[in-house]
Amino acid sequence: MEDKIHPVVELLAARMESNPEEFAPDGEGRWAQWLDELIPFVTEEERVMLRKPMMQTIHEDVLDELMNGPDKRRKEAEDREYERHLAHAAMQQQQKAYVSQIQGMAGQLYGGGGGAGAGIVGKSYTHAIMDEHDSYLDRLRNTPTGSITSAAPPNNTLTDTINQIKDWLKKGK
Repeated sequence: MEDKIHPVVELLAARMESNPEEFAPDGEGRWAQWLDELIPFVTEEERVMLRKPMMQTIHEDVLDELMNGPDKRRKEAEDREYERHLAHAAMQQQQKAYVSQIQGMAGQLYGGGGGAGAGIVGKSYTHAIMDEHDSYLDRLRNTPTGSITSAAPPNNTLTDTINQIKDWLKKGK
């Protein structure tokens, strides 16, 4: 049986004393994994050598928890809530930009240069479509009973209009 201390144990023990945060057991410590893998193979003398810096780190963590625990957890919770708030605000801003972009595209589609869409700039595309169909219904109501054919439906039915928007969006205009 070999009582000599292995160089890796000496190295890790020295590193633990100078940089204990690198051995944090929460998975963030740079060397914690190596220490965990090493422990089953160390001799009793090596275990004693590693115990002192480990106990010092645990002692500091316990003191920190006693003195700052509730405040630290409250601050961490506030930080998480603030991050969620920022993410939510960014998502809402992105949604507003998307809606604005869609409305702008629809305004270009329905509001540009005369024709069937003239005079609807500034209206939502849904409003513009419904205006066209409402005017068709008004023509039907005001047409004498025998001449329904003179109040022909508008060229763009609701489905045609939706398909025009889809085609327009696919083309990237």
